[in-house]
Amino acid sequence: MKRRTVLAGTGSGLSSLVVGCLQETNDTEPDESSTETYELVQFSAPTGTSDWAGHEERSGYLEFYGSTDVAFANLDFNYVEEERRDAVESFVEETEFDDEALLYIASRGPDTSYTEIAVEELETDAGVIIGTARAKRPQNGGGGGGSAVTYPSALVRIIGPMEAPERAEITVVDGWGEKTELVAEMQR
Repeated sequence: MKRRTVLAGTGSGLSSLVVGCLQETNDTEPDESSTETYELVQFSAPTGTSDWAGHEERSGYLEFYGSTDVAFANLDFNYVEEERRDAVESFVEETEFDDEALLYIASRGPDTSYTEIAVEELETDAGVIIGTARAKRPQNGGGGGGSAVTYPSALVRIIGPMEAPERAEITVVDGWGEKTELVAEMQR
């Protein structure tokens, strides 16, 4: 048995995958894109300002890590709640970089109830990870929060098999509905 439970990316992604398996294939033009399975762990949701947030036109941030060492060199675990820090660090350590990819996705929310990142779609196409993620309130989060802007972030582990991706292109939607197209090359 694998060391962790595999989670389906989204309900629609899973149904697309099932539908794709039931459709006839076209031998003349193979489809190089595929819906990916992934695991997600919320990283942090600080208030105030974030290092990347100095640009008004940008509603999100993206990094693509190619190894455990690179991830640990770039991630500031001091932002992670202390009681969750070991679990988040383990998430990075358990990533099998030969078969999996690890993304850091961040956005912003208009109030303190926006503490999570949700992945809405995720696929690979010709070695490029393509997807959409958004800032959101937790399912049990209810209404509005305090008046501070938040910067929620998450780590997303894409589970193979896949063509070894070198680049990620993610559309990030912030809590106001503003979209930013982000591109990140794999950091080695």
